[in-house]
Amino acid sequence: MKKFYLLAILIAIIVVGFFWFNFLNSEDFKDNNNSLQAKKVKIIIAEKENIKDLREYSGIVKGYQETNIVPKISGILNNVYFDVGDKVKKGQLIAIVDGSELIAQRDTFFNQNKNAQKLAEETEDYYNQLVKETEENLDLAEDSLNEAKKTDDEESENKAKDVVERLEEVVESAKKLRDMQVQASQGQQETANSHLNTANVKVENRKIYAPFDGIITIKHMDIGSIVSPQNPVVSLAYFLKKEINLDVPGEVAKSLKEDLEVAIFKNDKQITKGVIKSISPTSAGITRKSQVKIIISENSKLDLGDFVSVRLELSEKKEVIVLPLSSIIKEYHEQFIFLVVDGKAEKRKVELGLINDDKVEIVEGIEVGDKAITQGQSTIQNGQLISIYE
Repeated sequence: MKKFYLLAILIAIIVVGFFWFNFLNSEDFKDNNNSLQAKKVKIIIAEKENIKDLREYSGIVKGYQETNIVPKISGILNNVYFDVGDKVKKGQLIAIVDGSELIAQRDTFFNQNKNAQKLAEETEDYYNQLVKETEENLDLAEDSLNEAKKTDDEESENKAKDVVERLEEVVESAKKLRDMQVQASQGQQETANSHLNTANVKVENRKIYAPFDGIITIKHMDIGSIVSPQNPVVSLAYFLKKEINLDVPGEVAKSLKEDLEVAIFKNDKQITKGVIKSISPTSAGITRKSQVKIIISENSKLDLGDFVSVRLELSEKKEVIVLPLSSIIKEYHEQFIFLVVDGKAEKRKVELGLINDDKVEIVEGIEVGDKAITQGQSTIQNGQLISIYE
């Protein structure tokens, strides 16, 4: 019996010890214990300000290299107006592809369009006249009906009514037929006009213009050569300007515009500025990238081959809550901050927006005037007493 009591006492001690250990390690105990020790922190008062959506991408400084000038259509090269070493101006005619067949085709479509236009006008006139005649007949029938009403001849009046009703149906049928025929003839005219416009574009596309001021560096084709959009006729190059080609995500490219000024950095120091010259269409496939061409200022101190970063400004949000990025605590896929509320630390889940260098937009989770802890938050716990650095 004595051994039984000893065993029972031992089991009781183990159970009490187990629960006491769990209590010492519980969050409530830790919070209560920690709350007795005030933690010194630095804070910032949440306010609204503007924040820019800035993105940085790297690239290499290159010379404004040769550009292959290709025709828009296939055909026989009829003439090349410049030789290697010649300077050309933007928009100047460099070469022309033979267009005798295209011109003949355009003339055919021109005549077809002219005939279709004439037919549409004649069709409309004819059916307008048909409607007019049926309406005139209806007017005469209505006059006859009015005269019949003046007599007491009920039979004559009924016959006149029947005539009017039939003619009303004839008028409506004539109008529907007119509308249908006019619409059909106008459709034919639109088709012919579309063919003519396409032919005019093709005739114009046989001309090859200089896309920018430059010097002819290579003459790839001679007069009489068969050319296509896959084969360059000449190469044109700049020698004074430099460029940077950036590969950016398609979604970023959508927010950019040509002629947008950008900042260029080397070794984390801004060296010069540039301008977006062109934005290529987003590529297909997994990468979904666009190439953005940056033209560098001619008086820049950058050399060919320099590795640089280009900062792109996509947009700017005005009057939003912004905090230092260092105040954010990440836990798995969520973000939190600590606020000072009634002298204690309060852990608050937040939703982030734009991130710009060392600042971040807070979309949801705090309000203007909240005291956000910016230093010391990594070692404090929810509910802990807080002492603020003066």
